[in-house]
Amino acid sequence: YYLRGRNQLHRFRQTMMKDDFSAATEMFENALQCDPNFALAHSGIGLCYVEYVLKGIGGSLYFERAAERFKQALSLDDTLVEPQ
Repeated sequence: YYLRGRNQLHRFRQTMMKDDFSAATEMFENALQCDPNFALAHSGIGLCYVEYVLKGIGGSLYFERAAERFKQALSLDDTLVEPQ
């Protein structure tokens, strides 16, 4: 699920389609259902939220959501580079 989420995130970066954003976050959520402590999946969701704002689709609420996910990811694995 994590790798599928990364693929969908990549597609979203190219297409800016909300369906790709939704698919990416759904895949990362599926990964977290398998392992709630999978730090990279939390970080992946954070990246989705950041991209959503950078593409001009979402507002500042998504930055707050991203920060929460990055904080969760770092609490699980403080060696990750993505959320820093």
